Amino acid sequence: MPFKPSTFDLVRASHVVEHLPDICGFMAEVHRVLKPGGRIYILTPHYSAAGSYRDPTHIHHLALKSFDYFCGLTDEDFLPVQYRFEMLKRRILFGRKARLGIEAWANRHPDLYEQHLAMLLPALEIEIWMRALK
Repeated sequence: MPFKPSTFDLVRASHVVEHLPDICGFMAEVHRVLKPGGRIYILTPHYSAAGSYRDPTHIHHLALKSFDYFCGLTDEDFLPVQYRFEMLKRRILFGRKARLGIEAWANRHPDLYEQHLAMLLPALEIEIWMRALK
């Protein structure tokens, strides 16, 4: 991005990251342009959403904990990163199905939902709020 370091308080990426070939590079660049304590908001299709697979431009199909890596919340060490974020909020969104109570239940039990029920009761999107740690 053609911006100076520590320029923005907020970066909003709505239906963007699933199209990017290098999510790690994107997150590094977002971290660079965010001010200390700046936030990023990410909205992306949940991997169980039909739209996640219907769109041929989607490169990635993401789960609720896909961004835990950038917050040091995973035991896996795929790629050492020189930047970190703090997870502020993450939610699985269901749209109209939320009225049935599935959204509240899935967000209380995200591992159980994603491992066993996601393909039977597909979600629409995931919403992520993170803060840049600098």
